[in-house]
Amino acid sequence: MTENEIIDIYKRVYDLTGSITVTSFDCGTLCDKRCCKTFAHPQALPENQDHGMELYPGEELILAAELKKRKWLTYRFLNGWEYDLPPSWSKEEGVYFVGCTSPCPREYRPLRCRVFPYKPVLKPSGRIVLRLESGAPNYCPLSEAQLDPEARKKLQAAIELLATIPKVRELLWWDAQPGNSRD
Repeated sequence: MTENEIIDIYKRVYDLTGSITVTSFDCGTLCDKRCCKTFAHPQALPENQDHGMELYPGEELILAAELKKRKWLTYRFLNGWEYDLPPSWSKEEGVYFVGCTSPCPREYRPLRCRVFPYKPVLKPSGRIVLRLESGAPNYCPLSEAQLDPEARKKLQAAIELLATIPKVRELLWWDAQPGNSRD
């Protein structure tokens, strides 16, 4: 898949998810916006604790201008030597983590932020489902009953489109393997 094809898919996914919120209220008022203050992974050094949301493979292409500006977010790249990634990836390949340094422009929110507190899971059948993040109780006080079912349907459609990117599909598969969950 070419960079332009990947960018086109991300533009479509961002358009599909741009106005979606999982609640009818600012849920950040319940938890002091904890999901905006998460960390890259449990072993992160204290100086790296502000790198919280993992970008999906190729998402950095759609956010390249924002990453370069560093006005509201900062980032860190973790390769296969530093982070648990699919074995089919080379050790030089990796993922970006972003952390907001100030409130984000909502149109540039990373997909993990748009989908949270859900996590896409690739089932053995090849079907993708959204489930609540298993780490979510640590950050998110919302229950499934408080979340908008219509928003979930739209997010599901967006993630299915996103999963047409092979690297995204590989990562969703890897994350679904027992013992490989990075919640």
